[in-house]
Amino acid sequence: HPDLEELDAMKMRATAADGPEGEIMRVLHTFVRHKFEEGNQMESIEYLRKAISILSREPHPTFSMAKFNAYCYLMLGAAYDEAGLYSLSKSYYFKGLEISESIGDEIGCGDFYNNLGVTCLRLDNVEEAEKYFDKVIEICNKHGENHLQSVVYNNLCEVYTSHGDYNKAIDVALRSMQHIDEELNPFDYYLTQTMIGEIYMRMNRPELCYTYLKNAFIN
Repeated sequence: HPDLEELDAMKMRATAADGPEGEIMRVLHTFVRHKFEEGNQMESIEYLRKAISILSREPHPTFSMAKFNAYCYLMLGAAYDEAGLYSLSKSYYFKGLEISESIGDEIGCGDFYNNLGVTCLRLDNVEEAEKYFDKVIEICNKHGENHLQSVVYNNLCEVYTSHGDYNKAIDVALRSMQHIDEELNPFDYYLTQTMIGEIYMRMNRPELCYTYLKNAFIN
């Protein structure tokens, strides 16, 4: 993988070859995602900061560059959120959200609202979290965005479960399943079924609990 010193040179090659949203964007996006999945947060943070530094020097960033810049802030926020540095996490989310808003990327805004909602949940600010999640649902309904909508419904399920409002929790979990393609994303589909089974267990509804958990286990 490239050293940090190579990133500026890569950016210049990308600009010459196929536009400023070329090689640097693809390499960083893939590499950073890979490092996050490996749990190597510190190296990811280094790359993200370097990418932001490079992109901030562009006098006339394209839509793709601005979108990638916002993505860097999203991932930085997520990294600090995982580390429990919630104030810092939110500051990065708000910076990225401002970029997404400036280029009219509503789906990108939805990603930030969802992550801000999750951070608020971790801070036990449930009311504020619900407001962010409601914004995500509004955006998803407008654009027909299924994946993000399933994610936010699962987050709302966590909210209602923590409140002991199990009927609402099951309602949003079922809505989440409606937005997950069972064949394309079986893991999330049956994970949601497991969540529903566990809620029925809390409700002392063993028959329904068994039905959902058994179906998730079999598949």
